[in-house]
Amino acid sequence: MNSNFTPNDSSQSDDEILSKIFENVSLIEDYKEVRLPSLAVGLYDIPTETVSIRGMTFEDEKILAGLKDKTKLMEVLIDRCVKEDIDPKQLIPQDKIYLMIQIRALSVGETHKFAISCPACDKKSEVEINVLDTFPCNYAEEPLKKTAEIILPKLGKKAVIKRLTSYELDKFKMNQILEELWRFVLSIDGHTNAKIRAKVMEKIPREDVKEILKVAMCEGLGLDTRFMFGCASCGHEELTEFNFQNGFFTMT
Repeated sequence: MNSNFTPNDSSQSDDEILSKIFENVSLIEDYKEVRLPSLAVGLYDIPTETVSIRGMTFEDEKILAGLKDKTKLMEVLIDRCVKEDIDPKQLIPQDKIYLMIQIRALSVGETHKFAISCPACDKKSEVEINVLDTFPCNYAEEPLKKTAEIILPKLGKKAVIKRLTSYELDKFKMNQILEELWRFVLSIDGHTNAKIRAKVMEKIPREDVKEILKVAMCEGLGLDTRFMFGCASCGHEELTEFNFQNGFFTMT
């Protein structure tokens, strides 16, 4: 038997023992306030433009590891790591990605290493980026609402457009959204009848469709995920779109 082993002092309570073991770390969850690209208030019925987030815990990791449907990983993690009562399915994609990057930074650090093939010489280079410093964020000028009123550029009529959530984009995919665009155009020139909206969408000018999609998908909002890539082999430089590869959000 190891002579240095000392049994627990039975006079101490479990809480006292645990307090001593964890004396060098905080057991209080540290939260960070982040400002969402949409400014949040009008979309999610919360009182401020910011939400409070924390990094991932071991308990979170165990829950994520046990997920049978890995497509729900981001929703589960946001639901657990955001203090405010926000349904992850109702987040617009720009807010969802922004939250995940912030949670990832708190959980495993701000830097990310990956390999990228040069489009000029096809050789791979190792790249390291700081995910918070590299990607600037474009914020809304004022808090977005769940719907937006616009004047269609060609028809010259007012339309009420629904903002698409990340859940809707995943569920319907782009081809189905284009096929059933009338569902997200809630009124045209004051007409809300579904049959009228569908008939208008059959003949609507292309320029008007582009404007509807721009508003529905909150184009221009959120993180600009382009970065300047420089090839270590041939020196080629190119503005490159960052690809959220497998493992980036799962933090593996």
